[in-house]
Amino acid sequence: MSLTASSPHVPLLQAPLAYRIGLALIRRRWRGSSLLFDRLVRPGLAQQVVRYRLSPSLHIDTPLFTDNLWDEELLLGYEQAFVDQMQSLLAVLPRPVRFVDCGASFGLFSLRMAQAEQPPDTWLAFEPNPHMFTLLQANLARFGERTRCLPRAVSDWHGRGALHSPAHDPSPDAMFLAPDSSGPIEVSTLDAELPAAAELAQGSVMLKIDVEGQELAVLRGARRVLEQARDLVVAFEAHPEVARRTGIDPMACLSHLQSIRPFEIRIAERPDLRPDPQQPLFDQLRPARICNIICRSTR
Repeated sequence: MSLTASSPHVPLLQAPLAYRIGLALIRRRWRGSSLLFDRLVRPGLAQQVVRYRLSPSLHIDTPLFTDNLWDEELLLGYEQAFVDQMQSLLAVLPRPVRFVDCGASFGLFSLRMAQAEQPPDTWLAFEPNPHMFTLLQANLARFGERTRCLPRAVSDWHGRGALHSPAHDPSPDAMFLAPDSSGPIEVSTLDAELPAAAELAQGSVMLKIDVEGQELAVLRGARRVLEQARDLVVAFEAHPEVARRTGIDPMACLSHLQSIRPFEIRIAERPDLRPDPQQPLFDQLRPARICNIICRSTR
């Protein structure tokens, strides 16, 4: 893929016809449609970006070069239970609310938060993949000085790194960070990037983390923020394949959070389940599947 962070591109106002036909056949579950799409359509999508509508007044420039087969229907329904619960929390958090998006990709989740009845007051978005960062900047630019987009990764260390693809998923969204002293990616911590204690104590922080195995490291690099924010929501993705690759169970994130302050914990897709931080998550969640864990501070 030749797209770089500085490459200008004009989004299409409609997806290519072959893409739309292929997507329709896949959704109708026509036999062999996915294989034909991968062989005949996907190779031509390497730099394709389409401008879709999230609402009459809000559009999003969307990459067609990820594994997700995006259209307006999928964009509006993607992880809907997670989106709904986070939007509901925005309505009750003390103001001002600072939304921090770690692993923001092209900005879909940040824009869905902008659609809440009471959206965040400010956004801080991190995305180390240059292909996605270009789109993230474009999609959040409409909010002007309320947003800050940074082309870097967050972890519990400072330095340089590189992105690598796991064996199970070559998609840009699945790339994970590894230290590399000569790597192209700047790495920082949330404690270094967020404001001083006095400002944090005046409002709330809503932290969304989707960083392909660096979730615990992000939290370790945010101890000051976790301690000093007046009110706090921490939400992160739990992925069984990522847990197997890293050897880090998502429950380690919960144990770390609760060592700093108490949290109420829920799984967005399984509100009936109250996970035990002392037990492996995917032993409690059957069948094992990707989910989003939402933690709300209780003091």
